[in-house]
Amino acid sequence: MTAWNSKLTELKKILVELYSDKEDGVVMVDMAGIPKGFVAFNNKSNINWHNILLEANKRDRVKNIVQIAADDFPEITELKSLFKEVEEKDSL
Repeated sequence: MTAWNSKLTELKKILVELYSDKEDGVVMVDMAGIPKGFVAFNNKSNINWHNILLEANKRDRVKNIVQIAADDFPEITELKSLFKEVEEKDSL
């Protein structure tokens, strides 16, 4: 696990825009292999994604989230760049 950093902030900003509903976050957590009981879901998208990424980072699942988002939105080039960085560094 790495500490919170600018790349996680960048990813959070993207995810808040793409997946604004709480339910979107619940689905993403499930697809990324993160136990839902460990995430403090919130109706505010910014807080929801902060909490999701905190838990994903603890479990080395940020890569999974970036991959899912990149597959869902291939036109978002920032996601492809972030995925390459995660692949190279093995975590953000």
